[in-house]
Formats: sequence, structure tokens, C-alpha cells
Amino acid sequence: MELKRFGQKLKEKRKQNGYSCQELADMCHVNQGYIRQMEAGHKCPSMPLIFSMCDILKTSPNYLFEYEEESIDKEIRSRINKLLPEQKEELLYMLDAYIKYHEMKG
Repeated sequence: MELKRFGQKLKEKRKQNGYSCQELADMCHVNQGYIRQMEAGHKCPSMPLIFSMCDILKTSPNYLFEYEEESIDKEIRSRINKLLPEQKEELLYMLDAYIKYHEMKG
């Protein structure tokens, strides 16, 4: 992971949302210096902090870390997002059965 690039993306999103370092720090329950260190590429946040910042800044970890999903993963996610909640539950049962079948098959 390129921390400098992560820091640039974080700062960009913070500014796009109109927050100062202090405001973001207050919302994330960290000190302003820690936000500045992340933006400078000197610190890597914990997973809970990443998710908190993403919620506040209306973005995703994929955006901040410039992670691109495999096209097949995007396609699967796209199709799953079209399902109703009860259909998603049914899909989980089918996936579990499929995985169990292949584990037993060896």
C-alpha cells in the first residue's frame, strides 16, 4: 500500500466534503495531528478508523487505497445488489451447499 497516495486521497475527500482536519478528527474521535500524519502518508489507520472515515467522507476503502476489484468480482457484486433481501439469504444457502459439495469432492 502506498501511504503517500492514500494520504492524498484522504485529504482530497476531506476537502471535497468541506471538513477541516480538526472537524474530521473530532468526528473520528482521534486528534488532529493523527489526521495530518495520515494525510502526509506517515501513518496507516486501523480498519475501524478507515470504515469510520469512509462513512463520514461518503467514500469507500477501495477509493482511498486505489484498489480495483477483479472484473468478475464487480459482476458478481452487481448482480447480488439487484436481489431482494430474502433472495440474498437463499443465495447464501446455495453458496454454502456449493462450497460444501466441492470440499467433500476433494
